[in-house]
Amino acid sequence: MKEFLSVRGRKLLLQILICTIIIAASLAVNEKLYLLTGVFTGYLLAAICIWVMVYRTWKAAHLSVGKAKGQMWLSLIMRLLIIFIVLRAAIMRSEELFFAAVGGFFLAMIVYMIHLAIFVYHKNME
Repeated sequence: MKEFLSVRGRKLLLQILICTIIIAASLAVNEKLYLLTGVFTGYLLAAICIWVMVYRTWKAAHLSVGKAKGQMWLSLIMRLLIIFIVLRAAIMRSEELFFAAVGGFFLAMIVYMIHLAIFVYHKNME
């Protein structure tokens, strides 16, 4: 994972920054710049979910099959619980904020997964 972040991390952050600028401009034109907090909440939620997934996978790599399976289940449960808590808090505030958070979450996850797939593809071609 260190290798992935050092190689692809800068490009990943640059693409998310460009998307954020486009989203901020769109929200500013529609006079709904307050929804940018929802987008950043979605980014943070995606970062936490990715961190939990990577940490649990790294931890499970050194365990037996049964214990590794338990780590994967724990990872899934933790990610779903975090997503539920954050998105429930967002929907309690407003529907627009909820959709902004969901959009930020999906944007960050999709960009991350695309970069991860490209990294793995190039790694396997070596």
